[in-house]
Amino acid sequence: MKSIVTSCLYMLFSLSIFAQNLNVTPTKINFNLEPGETYQTEIVVRNTATTKQKVNLRMGNFSLDAEGASSFSDANNNAYSCVEWMTLSQSLIELSPNKSKKIKLTMKVPANGTTTRWAMVFVEPAEEQSSVALADKSLSLGTSVTTRVGIPVFQSPRNSGTIKADIRNLKEIPNDSIRTFVTEVVNEGGKVIEGELYTVYSNIQTGEEVEAAIQTFTVLPRGSRNYRFVLPENLPKGKYILTVVLDYDDDADQEGVRLNVTVD
Repeated sequence: MKSIVTSCLYMLFSLSIFAQNLNVTPTKINFNLEPGETYQTEIVVRNTATTKQKVNLRMGNFSLDAEGASSFSDANNNAYSCVEWMTLSQSLIELSPNKSKKIKLTMKVPANGTTTRWAMVFVEPAEEQSSVALADKSLSLGTSVTTRVGIPVFQSPRNSGTIKADIRNLKEIPNDSIRTFVTEVVNEGGKVIEGELYTVYSNIQTGEEVEAAIQTFTVLPRGSRNYRFVLPENLPKGKYILTVVLDYDDDADQEGVRLNVTVD
Protein backbone atom coordinates (compact mmCIF):
# COMPACT_ATOMS: atom_id res chain seq x y z
CA MET A 1 0.00 0.00 0.00
CA LYS A 2 2.97 2.33 0.09
CA SER A 3 2.75 5.33 -2.18
CA ILE A 4 5.65 5.51 -4.63
CA VAL A 5 4.85 8.87 -6.18
CA THR A 6 3.16 11.37 -3.90
CA SER A 7 2.02 14.92 -4.10
CA CYS A 8 3.48 17.05 -1.39
CA LEU A 9 5.06 19.91 -2.07
CA TYR A 10 1.55 19.09 -3.42
CA MET A 11 1.45 19.28 -7.18
CA LEU A 12 5.23 19.03 -7.01
CA PHE A 13 5.54 15.43 -8.09
CA SER A 14 3.11 15.30 -10.98
CA LEU A 15 4.01 13.49 -14.20
CA SER A 16 5.11 16.56 -16.14
CA ILE A 17 5.79 20.22 -15.52
CA PHE A 18 4.85 23.02 -17.89
CA ALA A 19 5.53 26.74 -17.56
CA GLN A 20 4.65 29.15 -20.33
CA ASN A 21 5.52 26.83 -23.23
CA LEU A 22 8.37 25.08 -21.41
CA ASN A 23 8.23 21.36 -20.70
CA VAL A 24 10.70 20.30 -18.00
CA THR A 25 11.55 16.75 -16.86
CA PRO A 26 12.08 15.11 -14.44
CA THR A 27 9.83 16.69 -11.84
CA LYS A 28 11.85 15.38 -8.89
CA ILE A 29 15.46 14.22 -8.56
CA ASN A 30 16.63 11.75 -5.93
CA PHE A 31 20.29 11.05 -5.21
CA ASN A 32 21.33 8.27 -2.82
CA LEU A 33 25.07 8.89 -2.65
CA GLU A 34 27.45 8.06 0.17
CA PRO A 35 29.88 10.70 1.50
CA GLY A 36 32.63 11.30 -1.07
CA GLU A 37 30.61 9.99 -4.03
CA THR A 38 29.71 11.89 -7.20
CA TYR A 39 26.90 11.24 -9.67
CA GLN A 40 25.50 13.00 -12.71
CA THR A 41 21.95 13.10 -14.05
CA GLU A 42 20.10 15.11 -16.72
CA ILE A 43 17.37 17.73 -16.82
CA VAL A 44 15.55 18.02 -20.16
CA VAL A 45 13.99 21.35 -21.15
CA ARG A 46 11.78 21.49 -24.25
CA ASN A 47 10.45 24.62 -25.95
CA THR A 48 6.84 23.94 -26.95
CA ALA A 49 6.24 27.51 -28.15
CA THR A 50 6.27 28.72 -31.74
CA THR A 51 9.08 31.20 -31.07
CA LYS A 52 12.66 30.91 -29.87
CA GLN A 53 13.17 31.11 -26.09
CA LYS A 54 16.11 31.82 -23.80
CA VAL A 55 15.94 29.86 -20.57
CA ASN A 56 17.82 30.35 -17.31
CA LEU A 57 18.58 27.58 -14.79
CA ARG A 58 19.67 28.29 -11.23
CA MET A 59 19.66 26.70 -7.80
CA GLY A 60 18.08 27.66 -4.50
CA ASN A 61 16.34 26.24 -1.45
CA PHE A 62 12.83 25.41 -0.36
CA SER A 63 11.11 24.55 2.90
CA LEU A 64 7.64 23.41 3.96
CA ASP A 65 5.66 24.61 6.93
CA ALA A 66 3.23 22.53 8.98
CA GLU A 67 0.37 23.40 6.64
CA GLY A 68 2.31 22.27 3.57
CA ALA A 69 2.97 25.73 2.19
CA SER A 70 6.32 26.01 0.44
CA SER A 71 8.74 28.92 0.70
CA PHE A 72 11.88 29.64 -1.29
CA SER A 73 15.16 31.27 -0.38
CA ASP A 74 18.67 32.05 -1.55
CA ALA A 75 21.36 29.42 -1.59
CA ASN A 76 23.21 29.90 1.68
CA ASN A 77 20.65 30.25 4.47
CA ASN A 78 19.33 26.71 4.89
CA ALA A 79 21.10 24.31 7.24
CA TYR A 80 19.81 21.34 5.22
CA SER A 81 20.75 22.69 1.80
CA CYS A 82 22.78 20.71 -0.73
CA VAL A 83 23.08 23.63 -3.17
CA GLU A 84 26.83 23.90 -2.67
CA TRP A 85 27.20 20.24 -3.62
CA MET A 86 25.49 20.73 -7.00
CA THR A 87 26.67 22.06 -10.35
CA LEU A 88 24.85 22.61 -13.63
CA SER A 89 26.59 22.15 -16.98
CA GLN A 90 24.80 25.26 -18.30
CA SER A 91 22.87 28.08 -16.69
CA LEU A 92 21.60 29.77 -19.86
CA ILE A 93 20.26 28.01 -22.94
CA GLU A 94 18.47 29.07 -26.13
CA LEU A 95 15.84 26.81 -27.65
CA SER A 96 14.23 26.95 -31.07
CA PRO A 97 10.56 25.95 -31.33
CA ASN A 98 9.90 22.30 -30.47
CA LYS A 99 13.55 21.73 -29.60
CA SER A 100 14.92 20.35 -26.35
CA LYS A 101 18.19 20.56 -24.46
CA LYS A 102 19.77 18.24 -21.90
CA ILE A 103 21.49 19.95 -18.98
CA LYS A 104 23.73 17.90 -16.74
CA LEU A 105 23.26 18.17 -12.99
CA THR A 106 26.16 16.85 -10.92
CA MET A 107 25.91 16.03 -7.23
CA LYS A 108 29.24 15.81 -5.40
CA VAL A 109 28.80 14.84 -1.76
CA PRO A 110 31.62 15.89 0.59
CA ALA A 111 33.21 13.51 3.06
CA ASN A 112 31.11 14.92 5.89
CA GLY A 113 27.84 14.75 3.95
CA THR A 114 26.20 12.11 6.12
CA THR A 115 22.66 13.51 6.40
CA THR A 116 19.71 14.04 4.07
CA ARG A 117 19.80 17.40 2.28
CA TRP A 118 17.57 19.06 -0.29
CA ALA A 119 17.47 21.96 -2.73
CA MET A 120 15.64 23.24 -5.81
CA VAL A 121 16.59 23.78 -9.45
CA PHE A 122 14.67 26.73 -10.91
CA VAL A 123 13.95 26.88 -14.65
CA GLU A 124 12.61 30.16 -16.05
CA PRO A 125 12.57 32.38 -19.12
CA ALA A 126 15.82 34.33 -19.04
CA GLU A 127 14.15 37.72 -19.40
CA GLU A 128 12.14 37.10 -16.21
CA GLN A 129 14.97 36.41 -13.79
CA SER A 130 14.48 37.59 -10.23
CA SER A 131 15.60 36.72 -6.73
CA VAL A 132 14.69 33.24 -5.51
CA ALA A 133 13.53 34.92 -2.34
CA LEU A 134 10.77 36.59 -4.37
CA ALA A 135 9.70 33.37 -6.09
CA ASP A 136 6.18 32.84 -4.82
CA LYS A 137 3.16 33.05 -7.12
CA SER A 138 5.45 33.11 -10.15
CA LEU A 139 6.87 29.68 -9.34
CA SER A 140 5.35 26.66 -11.07
CA LEU A 141 5.18 23.46 -9.02
CA GLY A 142 3.71 20.96 -11.41
CA THR A 143 1.07 23.34 -12.77
CA SER A 144 0.62 25.22 -16.02
CA VAL A 145 -0.34 28.68 -14.78
CA THR A 146 2.95 30.43 -14.18
CA THR A 147 6.31 31.17 -15.75
CA ARG A 148 8.80 29.57 -13.40
CA VAL A 149 9.42 25.88 -12.66
CA GLY A 150 10.90 24.32 -9.53
CA ILE A 151 12.46 20.84 -9.52
CA PRO A 152 13.08 19.53 -5.97
CA VAL A 153 16.38 17.70 -5.49
CA PHE A 154 16.99 15.31 -2.58
CA GLN A 155 20.29 13.77 -1.52
CA SER A 156 20.05 11.01 1.07
CA PRO A 157 22.88 8.58 1.84
CA ARG A 158 21.73 5.00 1.94
CA ASN A 159 22.68 4.83 5.62
CA SER A 160 21.65 8.36 6.59
CA GLY A 161 19.37 7.26 9.40
CA THR A 162 16.16 5.54 10.26
CA ILE A 163 12.81 5.87 8.50
CA LYS A 164 10.47 6.72 11.33
CA ALA A 165 7.20 8.64 11.37
CA ASP A 166 4.61 9.26 14.06
CA ILE A 167 0.97 10.33 13.87
CA ARG A 168 -0.57 12.28 16.73
CA ASN A 169 -2.98 14.98 17.93
CA LEU A 170 -6.12 13.95 16.06
CA LYS A 171 -8.86 16.47 16.87
CA GLU A 172 -11.87 18.21 15.41
CA ILE A 173 -11.47 21.81 14.28
CA PRO A 174 -14.08 23.80 16.21
CA ASN A 175 -16.64 26.07 14.57
CA ASP A 176 -15.95 24.96 11.00
CA SER A 177 -18.97 25.23 8.72
CA ILE A 178 -18.09 21.74 7.48
CA ARG A 179 -17.01 19.26 10.15
CA THR A 180 -13.28 18.92 9.70
CA PHE A 181 -10.62 16.97 11.59
CA VAL A 182 -6.87 17.47 11.67
CA THR A 183 -3.95 15.23 12.61
CA GLU A 184 -0.20 15.74 12.69
CA VAL A 185 2.41 13.56 10.98
CA VAL A 186 5.92 13.95 12.38
CA ASN A 187 9.09 12.75 10.66
CA GLU A 188 11.28 11.42 13.46
CA GLY A 189 13.91 9.86 11.18
CA GLY A 190 16.67 11.03 8.90
CA LYS A 191 15.06 10.48 5.48
CA VAL A 192 12.26 12.08 3.50
CA ILE A 193 9.08 10.12 4.22
CA GLU A 194 6.36 9.50 1.66
CA GLY A 195 3.25 7.53 2.41
CA GLU A 196 -0.52 7.41 2.77
CA LEU A 197 -3.15 8.22 5.37
CA TYR A 198 -6.31 6.08 5.59
CA THR A 199 -9.41 7.20 7.46
CA VAL A 200 -12.10 4.80 8.71
CA TYR A 201 -15.35 5.64 10.52
CA SER A 202 -16.52 2.65 12.60
CA ASN A 203 -20.11 2.70 13.87
CA ILE A 204 -20.00 1.70 17.53
CA GLN A 205 -23.58 0.28 17.53
CA THR A 206 -23.58 -1.64 14.23
CA GLY A 207 -19.91 -2.29 13.57
CA GLU A 208 -20.29 -0.94 10.05
CA GLU A 209 -17.19 0.78 8.66
CA VAL A 210 -17.02 3.66 6.21
CA GLU A 211 -13.67 4.33 4.55
CA ALA A 212 -12.90 7.83 3.32
CA ALA A 213 -10.52 8.97 0.60
CA ILE A 214 -6.81 8.21 0.94
CA GLN A 215 -4.41 11.10 1.36
CA THR A 216 -0.79 10.92 0.26
CA PHE A 217 1.87 12.83 2.17
CA THR A 218 5.51 13.88 2.13
CA VAL A 219 7.32 15.07 5.25
CA LEU A 220 10.91 16.31 5.28
CA PRO A 221 13.35 15.14 7.97
CA ARG A 222 12.92 16.98 11.27
CA GLY A 223 9.62 18.33 9.99
CA SER A 224 5.91 17.83 10.58
CA ARG A 225 2.73 18.28 8.56
CA ASN A 226 -0.91 18.81 9.46
CA TYR A 227 -3.50 16.89 7.41
CA ARG A 228 -7.21 17.63 7.35
CA PHE A 229 -10.19 15.33 6.82
CA VAL A 230 -13.78 16.33 6.14
CA LEU A 231 -16.64 14.28 7.58
CA PRO A 232 -18.04 12.20 4.69
CA GLU A 233 -21.33 13.39 3.25
CA ASN A 234 -24.41 11.31 4.07
CA LEU A 235 -22.66 9.47 6.92
CA PRO A 236 -25.62 7.94 8.84
CA LYS A 237 -26.41 9.28 12.29
CA GLY A 238 -24.71 7.47 15.13
CA LYS A 239 -21.66 7.20 17.32
CA TYR A 240 -18.39 6.44 15.54
CA ILE A 241 -14.74 5.87 16.18
CA LEU A 242 -12.68 7.78 13.63
CA THR A 243 -9.37 6.01 13.00
CA VAL A 244 -6.57 7.55 10.93
CA VAL A 245 -3.91 5.04 9.91
CA LEU A 246 -0.40 6.00 8.84
CA ASP A 247 1.22 3.79 6.17
CA TYR A 248 4.66 4.81 4.92
CA ASP A 249 7.10 1.90 4.82
CA ASP A 250 6.79 -1.83 4.14
CA ASP A 251 9.01 -2.61 7.14
CA ALA A 252 7.28 -0.26 9.58
CA ASP A 253 4.28 -1.18 11.69
CA GLN A 254 1.16 0.73 10.77
CA GLU A 255 0.28 3.35 13.37
CA GLY A 256 -3.00 5.08 14.00
CA VAL A 257 -4.88 7.59 16.11
CA ARG A 258 -8.54 7.48 17.17
CA LEU A 259 -11.26 9.93 18.07
CA ASN A 260 -14.87 9.45 19.16
CA VAL A 261 -17.26 11.20 16.77
CA THR A 262 -21.03 11.67 17.06
CA VAL A 263 -23.12 12.35 13.95
CA ASP A 264 -26.50 13.90 14.84
